[in-house]
Amino acid sequence: MSGISYNDDVFDFDFISNKEANIIQFKNLPLEPVQFKDKTLTKNTYYFGYEFLNNDVASSKIRSKFFHELKFNDKFTSPENKERFVKDALNRLDKEINIYDFNVVVYPQSRSSLNQYMVKIISNITNMDLNTYELVKKMPSEIKFDFEKFMKVELDSIVNGKPRYTEAQKKQQILKIEKILADIKKSDYFSIAELVKTNKYKINFKPYFKTPRKNSNKTKSIINAKNILLLDDVTTTGATLLQCLRSLRTLTTEANIVLFTLVGKKDIFS
Repeated sequence: MSGISYNDDVFDFDFISNKEANIIQFKNLPLEPVQFKDKTLTKNTYYFGYEFLNNDVASSKIRSKFFHELKFNDKFTSPENKERFVKDALNRLDKEINIYDFNVVVYPQSRSSLNQYMVKIISNITNMDLNTYELVKKMPSEIKFDFEKFMKVELDSIVNGKPRYTEAQKKQQILKIEKILADIKKSDYFSIAELVKTNKYKINFKPYFKTPRKNSNKTKSIINAKNILLLDDVTTTGATLLQCLRSLRTLTTEANIVLFTLVGKKDIFS
């Protein structure tokens, strides 16, 4: 099976033959429903993207190197390989759901230009006048944590008939969160996602992508859309896509939303 291999510190794209050392295999993938802890996000939400093979083949070090070079290294691979990689994934997505049925494409703001590149490829393939929307992050000072929800669901929870946390433990948890919030508010603009997604409290951070203005034409296209393609170049923890999805679901609860990444893992959303 064709795919991407890693040898001598180099990633090799092979769209024809199979190699035993493949870390990613190019194959048809199912469009799978995604399960979230927040059930309001589960309805009509699906995931599609390549996955790394097991850790024996693709170690965490190799995965991290691949993610970084794919997003930020212009010399990572040839332009032909890069284009074919994106097109190959889109063609396989098209076998699961007609990509011509999407009229809205949404993607998160990022230091990587790969998202815009993916949108360009989609537009060229479909030859459609797609409504594209780049979701913009809030400023670090605007990031908030849903303490009310966290208290109700986590800190005040009962396990085997007993409170899960003592009052002292509750205070300790809140102090940890306040420290994280303080670090975020002092952080670089593009570090927001990193600081949120690397802690266990991430599900309780309020959406840090700004909700589109409801009177704009692009927002109206989102509200009226039946099928929305929410794309991100790669997915590591899923925090960015989760935040984007939350922002979209404030506008539409009925649209089918497909989370599309070149490489990721759907299980991280559950």
